Amino acid sequence: MQRIATLSIVAALGALLATEPSALQAGTPGIVAGNVTCSGAIPGPTKIVGNLVVPDGASCVLGLIPDSTIRCCISTENTVWVTGNVTVGRGSNLTVGLNSTIVGNLQANNCGFVEFVSEGSEVVQGNVQISHCNGGATPGSPSFLSTGTGSRIGGNFQCQNNTGPCVLEGALVGGNVQVTENVSPGSPSMIDDNTVHGDVQVTNNVSTGLPSVIDANHASGNLQCQGNVPPVTGAGNTAKQKQGQCLAL
Repeated sequence: MQRIATLSIVAALGALLATEPSALQAGTPGIVAGNVTCSGAIPGPTKIVGNLVVPDGASCVLGLIPDSTIRCCISTENTVWVTGNVTVGRGSNLTVGLNSTIVGNLQANNCGFVEFVSEGSEVVQGNVQISHCNGGATPGSPSFLSTGTGSRIGGNFQCQNNTGPCVLEGALVGGNVQVTENVSPGSPSMIDDNTVHGDVQVTNNVSTGLPSVIDANHASGNLQCQGNVPPVTGAGNTAKQKQGQCLAL
């Protein structure tokens, strides 16, 4: 990863972040000391020495540049580091891109969605907690989406009580994976091709369409599935023990 530049640009970059994060230009390097509120885009290379908050009703993009002509963003080939925690507020969205790293925990409550883009290895060294989120403006869209990125979560992954599905694919999780009490009116939750050092628990999820998919995961602990409507489907999982609806998967 490109080394952060000297502190000589701290004051200017800090002022931009405080007033209008989306005004930052791609490739503008810097270190920001202190907590940051993000209501726009923070392209890298940028290191935030503190916590990051996405306020209620806002959208924040890390390490990418939004583009109105495509679904989300344009790559910048640079990363964003947050040395503290990231909190996503009510009705807010967070997109984490291009190998960016959150050293602390990522917590989203009553949010729209949290997404790790499918073009790098995004890292959260702590826990990821997604709860009571609705998937954003499109009903049935994922509350959490991480597909094919080789992303890493150092702690636990918890996705619960959402009204949009939870999609975790191709990730390395240092703790447990818990996908519980989610109601999906659209696409189902998917836990696919992950390596999990703890347990995988998929319980009491309801989908009005296709069943949740538990496929090709490798868990050092147990794979536990129960109370899902319709019952989960999938194959090729390995675990210390398979239990409940996942017994044959």
